[in-house]
Amino acid sequence: FLMYGTELATAVQYRLPTTFLVMNDSRPNMVHHGMMGLYRRTPDFHTQPVDFALLAQSMGAEGRVITRREELVAGLELRADGPV
Repeated sequence: FLMYGTELATAVQYRLPTTFLVMNDSRPNMVHHGMMGLYRRTPDFHTQPVDFALLAQSMGAEGRVITRREELVAGLELRADGPV
């Protein structure tokens, strides 16, 4: 999400009812797997923890941290006036 999350700002601007689900493993996992596939090794891509819920709120979207299955179900059923 750190690589392309600015689409969230566009969704906020147009009040698009979009749900973004970010699985936070504190690294750009797509880059990690791409490097492993090409070179069979990878540097440490871990980053400091990022509060993506706070990042969403800073752009004007609703942001939530989900830690339990029940919260995920409720979050996916949420109908908001704009992106979540």
